[in-house]
Amino acid sequence: MVPYDGLHQLLENGEVDVVLDFEGFGRRGTTFTPLVQVEAVCLCPAVSPLLEREAVWARDLEDMPVALTRPRFATDRMHDLHHELIGNRAPQDQYICESVEAALTLARAGLAVSVQPAISVPPDIPSVPFRGVAATSFGLYTTGGAPAGLAREFHDLLRESIGDRR
Repeated sequence: MVPYDGLHQLLENGEVDVVLDFEGFGRRGTTFTPLVQVEAVCLCPAVSPLLEREAVWARDLEDMPVALTRPRFATDRMHDLHHELIGNRAPQDQYICESVEAALTLARAGLAVSVQPAISVPPDIPSVPFRGVAATSFGLYTTGGAPAGLAREFHDLLRESIGDRR
């Protein structure tokens, strides 16, 4: 298992051909090819009045504990949103998690709500669309320009698979 921070270094060193990530995390000399625009969702406990809504906004979460990921795991847009969500919350109502999975676990357990990119959320976790943050591009990073050969085939298969899930 490779630490998340090292994936782009492996790409840069030629040890892998493709890295999947959000736009804005690449390094100099890599090319980003988008696959899908990812909306944010609010993860809720299985029994939550939020699930009855069509969508939620930051103001809807003001009185709830929140589980957020550390800034290095969040896109710039999500980082700004997380900062807004922390706002004036008491420390005991803020869970800063080392991984998306930890935030998902807290939401699943009913201890907090969490706002995450929809692509990071398993289908069995209750969620509702979150408004007030722009969608983020998710795709492939490659070196040497647009994906070619097997990387292009991989890109096309992913695009087809993601399209089937929408």
